[in-house]
Amino acid sequence: MRFGVTLIALCVLAHVGLATKCATKAPVPTDNLPASPDPPSETTSTPPAVENPASPEDPASPDDNNTEDPANPGENDPGNDTNLDDPASPPEEDKQESTTPDVLKVTADQLDKGVPKGKGEGQCGASDAEGCVPNSKAVDPINKAIAKYKITRRGEIVAVLALMAFESDSWKYNINISKHQPGQGTMAMMMYPSIYPYAKYLYPNKVKDEWAKLDAETESDPDSSKMNEVRALVLGDDDSFGAGFWFLTNRVEGDYHNNEKKLRDGNFEDFKTYCTEGVQAGWDDGRKTVWDSINSALK
Repeated sequence: MRFGVTLIALCVLAHVGLATKCATKAPVPTDNLPASPDPPSETTSTPPAVENPASPEDPASPDDNNTEDPANPGENDPGNDTNLDDPASPPEEDKQESTTPDVLKVTADQLDKGVPKGKGEGQCGASDAEGCVPNSKAVDPINKAIAKYKITRRGEIVAVLALMAFESDSWKYNINISKHQPGQGTMAMMMYPSIYPYAKYLYPNKVKDEWAKLDAETESDPDSSKMNEVRALVLGDDDSFGAGFWFLTNRVEGDYHNNEKKLRDGNFEDFKTYCTEGVQAGWDDGRKTVWDSINSALK
């Protein structure tokens, strides 16, 4: 019995070994086998998370961008530190008072009425006109001079304009051609002793100190050409019309500028005193005619 079992076991082992040997020698063809599926990707697509928007009526979900306290509107707004509409808090510039006095201005219409010979083209078509300027071109230089020398009193403006209009024959001349006086000029027709300091005041780097001693009574005198060169520096319209106002504030004999007792508004006698004592010019009744006209026009 034991022998029979052993025999059966040997037969089974022999059969298994033979089957294994056959499988090794005859590989199974793969042409007809289905292809292996690709391995799954290591990265899987995850749908984006969708936030559930808070309901606008949900008090538990305030707007992150709204930093304003509803109980104190504008409290956190950096641009709302100053309430410009609050009359109790005016801007800083409004708190500063100007220390510059207001100056007066002359209009073209006033100048046409006060100096009628300068209206339109004026006298600039005349053959002997030298440096002629019509009223239309005189207004701007006059107003510049009023502002530059801070003339704030009407009586002073009337006096200076009347003086210059008379001396220049209503802006027809800016140099003295009748007497050929060297160095005399501007609309105020200042003599060289006043022309020199005026030119030095305006153009200090162009006027030499030694030129103050120049003296000539006629064009033939040696110093006349140099005196005329100095005069030429101040014959531009701004300087020429500014001469009378400079003289009032810097050169006149006596204290007339901003003096409430002199050159009072509408006072002819003050003007006459200014001409004869302040400017030290000869008196001519024609000066009153010019002053009356300008005084009436500038009201």
